[in-house]
Amino acid sequence: MSQNQVIQIAPSEAVINEWLKSFVPACTLYFVDENQLSRFHSDSGMLVIPRSEFDLHPAYREISLANAYTYWMIDQAASHVLHVSEDWLQCLSDELKHELLINQVHFGRGLMFSVSDIRLSKKLESYSVKLNGETYIDLQRNVWKCLTRFERRQLILDYAKEWESWETCMPSSETPKHIAKWANTFSSVSGSNCLAATLFAITKQEWFLTQWIHSQTFLHTLTHASYKEVEAPIQPGDVVTFWDSEGRLQHATYCIAEGLFFNKNGQTIFNPWKVIDEQDLFASWKTDRIKIFRYKQ
Repeated sequence: MSQNQVIQIAPSEAVINEWLKSFVPACTLYFVDENQLSRFHSDSGMLVIPRSEFDLHPAYREISLANAYTYWMIDQAASHVLHVSEDWLQCLSDELKHELLINQVHFGRGLMFSVSDIRLSKKLESYSVKLNGETYIDLQRNVWKCLTRFERRQLILDYAKEWESWETCMPSSETPKHIAKWANTFSSVSGSNCLAATLFAITKQEWFLTQWIHSQTFLHTLTHASYKEVEAPIQPGDVVTFWDSEGRLQHATYCIAEGLFFNKNGQTIFNPWKVIDEQDLFASWKTDRIKIFRYKQ
């Protein structure tokens, strides 16, 4: 952080309550490779979905499901996805269950939570596995129902802090009122991303904040709002975009004052709408090219 006033933020109780309601999906998914797939019996009551088909299946592309399981972080070595019932895991042998859960951690599947600070009941121990001194629990519906509200709250807040620092900048007096209302707050809805936050900043359309916006939609809307690319130093009111070496848009943010930006770093409920300074922005987004867009009537 620079000379801008630094503050600590936290989600409101209303937002936390929404997180507790929606975070754990009803759909139970496991990611496996060819070798592990061959070890399951044909009568084990599971849908076996090739990863290539899963990635295109509309039923599994729902944004809260994708965020809960962190699809984008899952190793491509996981060639198949198993869609199973809540009770399916407990029908496996201890050996196969252990191997499956270990692989979920290795593959980077979401909902494998480190629970060293929670004393597990005997029932919940059957959903857990130890790896490198850490105890991980498969946070599916059956497990979530067994936790107390205090445990759920503790777990989800600890997890939220892993996604992004809760240290941020105080909005300046120059911050537009519509942005100041949402600055340094958390969303209760999955999917809102950096492109949505940036379009909200320039249009004042609050419903944009809940959208998962793709790059072409963003660029067309930016152009329609009379923003044009400029070759100039960044100034308040500018949209700053970050592009990779393949020419793909990776991030966008809005300059609210000199050296300060209204920013959202991801699409999960745990990525807040923050006011960040220029130093943090450029440290987080080290891409190949930056393009600046400015309002031009």
